[in-house]
Amino acid sequence: MDAVLPTAQTLTHWIDTHDYHPSGYPRELTLECPENPDAWVTELQTPVTTPSPADA
Repeated sequence: MDAVLPTAQTLTHWIDTHDYHPSGYPRELTLECPENPDAWVTELQTPVTTPSPADA
């Protein structure tokens, strides 16, 4: 779980770099959660929109 913040920052940077815009609340979905938290698999989701042609 310690890696979630840097991963979320990377996702946000990718969204900005590719001209998408966040359009809702981000969420974390834990796909696997064994006893060792370092082995957890977490999916980060951020709803996005693309700019309209008028914004280009």
